[in-house]
Amino acid sequence: MALARLTMNGQSKSADLTALLMLHSVSTAFTSLLRPSEFSNHDKGPAESLATLLNENLLDIDKVLLQLGGKDFTVEPSTLQSLQQLIQWTADLALNILARLPEQCKSPVSELYRDMKALNTLRQLLVIVRVWGLIKLTCLPTFVRSAENLDVLALLFKLISKLVVQSHEPDDTLIDECCLLPSQVMIPQMKPTTSIVCIASPSLSYQSFPIQLEFGVEPDSLVFEPDQNIIEGCLATDQSLDTLRHIFLGKEPLLVKQCCRCGGKAQVQVSTRTTAIRAWDQRWLRSCRCGGTWRKHKCTWTYY
Repeated sequence: MALARLTMNGQSKSADLTALLMLHSVSTAFTSLLRPSEFSNHDKGPAESLATLLNENLLDIDKVLLQLGGKDFTVEPSTLQSLQQLIQWTADLALNILARLPEQCKSPVSELYRDMKALNTLRQLLVIVRVWGLIKLTCLPTFVRSAENLDVLALLFKLISKLVVQSHEPDDTLIDECCLLPSQVMIPQMKPTTSIVCIASPSLSYQSFPIQLEFGVEPDSLVFEPDQNIIEGCLATDQSLDTLRHIFLGKEPLLVKQCCRCGGKAQVQVSTRTTAIRAWDQRWLRSCRCGGTWRKHKCTWTYY
């Protein structure tokens, strides 16, 4: 992931790897909360039973729920609420994969839409989120929709299920449905890449050596902004984003911990301390998702 970021044409690969890492981490965090009930099949856990059920390629998420043991997916409401931002990120990732499908079929940049394991993981998570929404309505992802009666989760599950079957060559019907998606629901801009500075910049290979650098100052010649490949009509923002919890930190957060390698920022202290969030934080305690070490970063304000 870090090596891919060092090249001009490796930004999309780095973004894919970052998304896959977070998707796997979120899936592990969510499925670890599932506990089989005394009436369930003990040969398989809830996650394994769900994976087996999804092999039948059902397109209706509510039909999947009818065949599941609801008690196996019961989690404390307070825990579900603390996971809302990770649930939101999961839905946002699904939206972005589907909304980009028409352009990917013409000129492939990302490979996520061909990754069967990632797509099936997304399907499992959407089902789990659907069940959890019956327990705690406010833990569900929020969407800006063109019609209030549009069931976005059901639509995402249906389209991704179709994509699983047609991953090698999506048909025109699926592509048309994905083309309509941005007009039905606002597509949030994903920010998988982080700022690349100084000698980690892909612009370094285009410089004439030797070059003179000053500690803590990024030279203009090495400034590099990765192409975000923004979807038309998507919701973009210039706020800092917590790379671990996927919450907005504001434009200039006062105190954060920042990765020394990729520059990703995260909250130093978290107000919500459920067991699930503590376990999530513990995963990234020593290092960032890219493997870089953390350092505290304090914003210095200038008053005029």
